[in-house]
Amino acid sequence: MYERDERIDLYCDGEEFKNWMETVDLLVTAEFGIGVFDLPDRLWRDMFDSGMSAMEAAQDTIENPWAE
Repeated sequence: MYERDERIDLYCDGEEFKNWMETVDLLVTAEFGIGVFDLPDRLWRDMFDSGMSAMEAAQDTIENPWAE
């Protein structure tokens, strides 16, 4: 069962970005059993601002989890 990571609220501004980040975290957690905040830092806001979907961001993370 997925438990929402409270760090999303600390890291994200705006409801749309929070929802996007929560979806990315959910998908990554389903794959690895750990969330995005337990992996190396990524430029999440840049991905979001560029129009990348949450699914695309999660897939990119799943394919190369140790990239920065």
